[in-house]
Amino acid sequence: MTSYKDKPAAIILAAIAATSFAIFLLAVLGHMLLVVFGGVLFAILLTNVATLIARRTGMAPGWSLAALLLFVVVAFGLVGYFLATAAVAQAQEFLADLPTYTNTLANFLKRQPGGDALVSEFSGIGTETLGKMASTSGMTLLYATIDLVIVLFIGIYLSIEPDLYTHGVVSLFAKQRRKRAREVLREAGTTLFWWLVGRMASMTVVGVLVGTGLWILGVPLALALGLWSGLITFLPNIGPILSTVPTAIVALEAGGPWLLLYAVLLHFVVQLFESYLITPMIQRSAIAMPPALTLTAQALIGTLFGIIGVALATPLVALSIVLIRQLYIGDYLGDTSAKHGIGAGEPQ
Repeated sequence: MTSYKDKPAAIILAAIAATSFAIFLLAVLGHMLLVVFGGVLFAILLTNVATLIARRTGMAPGWSLAALLLFVVVAFGLVGYFLATAAVAQAQEFLADLPTYTNTLANFLKRQPGGDALVSEFSGIGTETLGKMASTSGMTLLYATIDLVIVLFIGIYLSIEPDLYTHGVVSLFAKQRRKRAREVLREAGTTLFWWLVGRMASMTVVGVLVGTGLWILGVPLALALGLWSGLITFLPNIGPILSTVPTAIVALEAGGPWLLLYAVLLHFVVQLFESYLITPMIQRSAIAMPPALTLTAQALIGTLFGIIGVALATPLVALSIVLIRQLYIGDYLGDTSAKHGIGAGEPQ
């Protein structure tokens, strides 16, 4: 029989075993769990918008969801018909002229202090290496497309019967805790919904302003560059850098250093407008996201799970903040202000 003195050691061993098993599951199933989380995010967006439509129109929830999905399909079809062809053509033109852009950039850097060393550092990359990089990028795009399709189907299925899945999660808790569990799920869903609304608003504003501004400046491929800038804005903090690089390269080739400067300034002004006006307006209904915490999460989760980890790191941080505030600060520490959506600032 195990004595009382042996129990602490047994508890420690059990904790180590449980932690090791959790890490093993995360390593094996982490990517798929992120895909499922992406589907949950999409379902939250569909469910909340469909609920708003139902309240405004008096339609049944099922019909409002069907109308929303039909609208999304038609809208994307029209956008694809009018814009996708031109955007794809411009993207193909960019890829075809990439060697020219690379040479122009190399010549520009050589004229700058220390530029020769920088160019020589990258000139060692041979054709074979570039081919491998292109092949890897192609496979990454293929896997990302597959993940996106899975996310869409999971989101649609979850949004058809959201109460069924919510009830299933709540039923895992003790009866006296189910009401509280439902409240926490509702708070988490609201936070993630408004985060998604903020990202979509930012993506739209950035894409339109950058595309229009580049067109006014006379930068080639303005439509494709604006579309890329809008899409990559989904990644907070990292997106603005990734969107500026191709614009800078095209502007340098098309008009030299001055057009490069104007294009970079355009990106800078648009990002300031998005960061200090659009995002704060949306976050009034969501949660304040500490930039350092967001960047750390993007680096860690992105290193472990690739592009999908980078894309979903920020909503995972938002979800974690909600759970910590509600369950630990609110329930365990007894700070009732945390249960009422107080932003992530100093404790009240």
